[in-house]
This record gives sequence, structure tokens and C-alpha cells, in this order.
Amino acid sequence: MSSVEELVCDGDIQRHINSVFECTDVCDIPFILGVFTDCFPAVNAKTTVNILSIVLKLIQKFHRDLPSPFEFEQLDISAQSILKASAEQDDLLWEKISPVFASYSYPSERVTFLAYTRGEYSEELQRFFTCRRDAESGDIESCYCLGDMIECGRVVRQDLQEALKWYEFAATHGHTDALHAMGRINHFYFHNYIKALEYYSRAADAGQLISMNNMGLLYENGLGVEKDVERAVSLYRRAAELGNSIAQNNMGITYEYGTGVVKDYDEAFKWYLMGAVQGEKGAMNNTGRMYYNGNGVEQSYEKAFEWYIKAADAGNGYAMNNIGYMYENGEYVARDDEKALEYYKRSAALGIPPGQNNMGRMYYNGRAVAQDYKEAAVWYRTAASNGNKHAQNNLGRLYEQGLGVDKYYKTALAWFDKAAPQSQPPARNNV
Repeated sequence: MSSVEELVCDGDIQRHINSVFECTDVCDIPFILGVFTDCFPAVNAKTTVNILSIVLKLIQKFHRDLPSPFEFEQLDISAQSILKASAEQDDLLWEKISPVFASYSYPSERVTFLAYTRGEYSEELQRFFTCRRDAESGDIESCYCLGDMIECGRVVRQDLQEALKWYEFAATHGHTDALHAMGRINHFYFHNYIKALEYYSRAADAGQLISMNNMGLLYENGLGVEKDVERAVSLYRRAAELGNSIAQNNMGITYEYGTGVVKDYDEAFKWYLMGAVQGEKGAMNNTGRMYYNGNGVEQSYEKAFEWYIKAADAGNGYAMNNIGYMYENGEYVARDDEKALEYYKRSAALGIPPGQNNMGRMYYNGRAVAQDYKEAAVWYRTAASNGNKHAQNNLGRLYEQGLGVDKYYKTALAWFDKAAPQSQPPARNNV
């Protein structure tokens, strides 16, 4: 068969089963399952097992391509009838798993649990169910593990209140990382800064260094507490001196921009490098930037590029943008607009405003893409809305000249005003 679209209701179960192995696109899953649901409403035991096996193999096959198997809503629809038939046809299995099975709200969650019980599961699924089983038995580390997976939405739907419940149980039994996690949820999700500070403080007193760093963020920005930059720097320094790479990067930012201390590039580079050698991606990018500009260290495009590559490989979107810029301008590497576009695109996809602005420039100038002022305007607007001053200026010029947008001087002036000289340090790191 050349395409799953050739599937028809001809009663040939085995041919439909074989089709799953020709499925190369995750978008084909609803279609294949729909055929089974529509064509075989009444199934015997053997057919039920075959259909269930296909669902399990599809989950397994495409697990890495989906944000979470539980977010694939279309799978739920077909799963309901399959589960009902499976429950009726496999009494022994059903008796064994029904207590846990009943606790899952969504049909696709139940299908995945069935996959686990039958030995067809990913390593992440195995970890989730092991954590859940042990957490329900009172194991403290497993309570933290389960809270972490629920908070991050790994394998299960994100549920912050449920995550907090498991973190709190672990925290009451002395788990400092759980205390930190409770602070993090209140800080970044609920914006309850007073509670966040309370949890961070308790965790920091127990030696949790990221909590110490995040307390610095709250003091520096006056969130839930009176603004106190000196106190913030003290917290960053303490965590950094105890070896936390995130705080080391923040100390670099503090010295590079003179926040609460005298500006000192040498000191900034020292702290950035300390964080970078520990693998902190923000510090790796900032170390590259110091080499690029020759601040606090002898200027070197070669070393800048090396650190940018390391940071990009670790997932830092700013480093991806910086690599794109070096390819675009032929700095240390041969000029290569295709490579530049590739890295700008990766950076922009992560929501990095400079990368979004540079995507706009590539379309504006027709470099590695066909010149397209409308597409340039889309990217400039995205970056401008995210506060990038260069994009705000570039978007103003498009309105001034009527390129890709209607000519409108008032709007042009508004964007030019927003692009008035800005200077700000890179975002502080936190976890």
C-alpha cells in the first residue's frame, strides 16, 4: 500500500494491522484509528487484542514526536471503544489493573497505562508509573519525582495544584528540592511572590542554592519584598561561591552591567567562565559574547564561536542567534547566508527577539530567501512586540516607506519612539 488513505472498510483486519507499519506521519494516526472504529464496531477477542496492540504501537512509535501522548485528543475518541472491548475480553488483565486504571480521567491516559502493564512503554512512562506507585506508598523521593513530572507535563497533563500536593508531602518530610519547587511554582506560575520567598528562604536555609539565587531575583526586582539590590547581589554571590553555575552567571551579569557593584569586565568574565565550564548555557553564551567583544579578555572570534556553539548545543537561543550573525558576516567562519538563516530560524523559534529581528532582516534584504517585505514585517512586529529596539526601528521604517505594510507616518513615529535608546542586561537565570 502506498498510502494510508487507501484503507477501506473491506473486512480485512490483518491488512489494516499491517498498515500501521507503513504509517510515517503522526497525523495519520487519527485516520487509521478512525478506520478501525468505523469498520469494526463489533469485535471478537482476537480482533480487540489486535486493535489495542496497534494503538499501543502507535503510541510507542510516535512517542518522541508528540508533546505528550495525553495531549493527543483525537486518540481519546477511538480509545474509548477499544478500552471497553479490551476490558470485556481480558478479564485477568482487567482484574489486575482496574484499581489504578480507574484513577485516570482521560481514555488516552488509560491506553498508555495498559501499554505499561503489557510491557510496551517508553523509559519515561516506566519512570512515571514507578514514581506514582512508590509515591502512593509514601516514598519521599518518589513524591518529589511525581510532582516534578506533573509540573512539567511529562507523560501526564500539567497540573500545578496536583504537583504542589506531592511536593508539599515531600517538603514536610525535609525534601529541600521540593521546597524549592513550591517556591518556583508560586514565583513563575502563580506570581505569589510572598509565598515564593517563604519557600525559597526555607530551602536556602537548608542549602538549596538555586533557591538562594532566586531569592536574589525577588530582591533585585522588588517582588514580594522591598527592592534591595545589595541584598540580591549578596545572595547571588553566596550561591555562586558555593558553586552554583546559575548564580555564577548572574554574578557575571552583575559585574558586566554594574548592578549593585562597580562595573568590572574582568570580574564579569571570571564569573561567566566559572559558570560556563560547569555547562550553564547562559554563562557559555555570555562567555562567548565577552570573547566576541574583547571585554575582560583578549578579543577572539574563534573562542567566541566555540562557546556559542557549546551554548547553542545546550539549547541557548541567544547563542543560536549569535552564530547566525557570525555566519552572515563571515566572522571566523566563511560567510554563509544559508547557515545564518538556519541559526536565526532556530533562535526565532525559541522566542528570542534578536533572532526574530534577524529573520525579518533576511526577508527584507532577500538573503537566503526571496525578498518579501510582508514577511519581514511579520518578523519585525513579533520581535518589536517582544521589546527588541532594532525591530521597533525597522518596523517604523517599513511604515514610513510603506513596504509590506500601508504607509502610515503616525505608526512609524510610534515605533521610532519605542526604539529610543535602550540598554538593559540579559535576562537573569533561574530554574
